[in-house]
Amino acid sequence: MATYPLKVQLAWSIVDQFIKDWQKDPYYYDNEFSIQAEIYTRIKKSLELIGEQNVKANYDEKWIPKTYADKQNWCRVSAEPYFMYDKINKCYCHPDIVIWGDCAKNSGLKWYNGKNWPAQWICEIKVDSKTKTYSNDDENWDIEKMKQLIGSDDVQYGCWLNFIYELEPENVAKEEWQLDKSGKLWKRNCYFPRISPSK
Repeated sequence: MATYPLKVQLAWSIVDQFIKDWQKDPYYYDNEFSIQAEIYTRIKKSLELIGEQNVKANYDEKWIPKTYADKQNWCRVSAEPYFMYDKINKCYCHPDIVIWGDCAKNSGLKWYNGKNWPAQWICEIKVDSKTKTYSNDDENWDIEKMKQLIGSDDVQYGCWLNFIYELEPENVAKEEWQLDKSGKLWKRNCYFPRISPSK
């Protein structure tokens, strides 16, 4: 992959390593939530190691009790937060994992008064999704929502993962990352390797 902002590059590296770990022991992570929780935890711990685990906000008393005004250290990584993808119709989605960016203005964390807090990276995770190719993204609503968010400048980068509990197809030498036309959304179908990886 190309070079990205530090926290985004960190997320890519963690996801890439997790895919390798999953391929070695796929049944250790036997459902979507266990995969989501593992990736979330790895990202959160890594952000803590580099001192980037917090996002500072400054909500007024309408949203935060006055005695807690100086304690608004929000976690930079969230699991399934509210995120507005259609501001005209006020439609929300819940990306599986979000890494929040920093915001100079008090536009609100997550969603507030019709605005999204800026996100550097979002990730959507699926298990055995029926949409196993990228030939027609219009049939994949998750990918379409991610494209809308990236196109609105609320999100810098996105990642769509589909963990398929099957051997990779014989006509595919090796499943690799696919980059969409925007250059900001990476997609991957993750299969069992035809030759089982060593421990």
